[in-house]
Amino acid sequence: MGIAKIDCFAGASGDMFLGAWLDLGISEDVWLKGVRPLMSGEGEIEIVRTIKQEISAMRVLVRHEEGHVHRHLADVESIIDGTDLPGVVRQKSKEAFFQLAVAEASIHGTSPESIHFHEVGAIDAIVDIVGTMWAWHLAGEPDCYVSPIEVGGGSALCAHGRVPVPAPAALALLKGMPIYSSGLWGETTTPTGAAIIRVLAKPMPLRSMRVESIGYGAGTKDLPVANVLRISLGEWADVGPSDTHALRLPRAHGGHVHHHDHDWHEHSENRSEHYPLHVEEGLVT
Repeated sequence: MGIAKIDCFAGASGDMFLGAWLDLGISEDVWLKGVRPLMSGEGEIEIVRTIKQEISAMRVLVRHEEGHVHRHLADVESIIDGTDLPGVVRQKSKEAFFQLAVAEASIHGTSPESIHFHEVGAIDAIVDIVGTMWAWHLAGEPDCYVSPIEVGGGSALCAHGRVPVPAPAALALLKGMPIYSSGLWGETTTPTGAAIIRVLAKPMPLRSMRVESIGYGAGTKDLPVANVLRISLGEWADVGPSDTHALRLPRAHGGHVHHHDHDWHEHSENRSEHYPLHVEEGLVT
């Protein structure tokens, strides 16, 4: 099974997840065969390689012209259940949309069943979420862990009008996760990306990892940092007790990383504000 570390230094969105998984070497033909039924024979999915600030990344473009369709949770679940995808893929996908509905309902003061999905109910968003769960399955269903998450800043225009960034639904979905903002970058982590993280990932513990393969998924923005999401596949590294002193040694000193006994969940409220300092000290996770 292995593990997957998801690095969100430029945020996270559904299309960025798709690109990163596919960049890891998942069969495009097999993946496309699984997600095309979601589009009912309409539209197209384009997979291209692009460069983001000298980093080669995969870009997945889902084009489907259906206008402004407002779907309820039951409508989206019906579309997902109409596919022949494995049960775990359908279950994870429906869980992501349920979490989205719960987040929206908490904001609007209604029930999850009553929520009208706007942007996240469109076919491209459905492909983003279901396609990510399908790609995760094709990658061997690794245990996923997420880095501190760049959530953006400022405001963004959505179906409800102008909202603060991160969008209220995205922020609600990221409760308990380490987050931070690098300033007024606009929306970097979308509700779709946040829902995927909520269902698939746990905060990354302070523990060493042996990386075996790396994938980069490109977003649409041009930011001060390369607008990509990185997924690293590998295994936990076996580290002996003698390495426990080296956690905060600078990289130049060649320090090893040890297995930290505390999980990110225990410090989720304050890890994010200290994380840049840890990076400067050479913390390796």
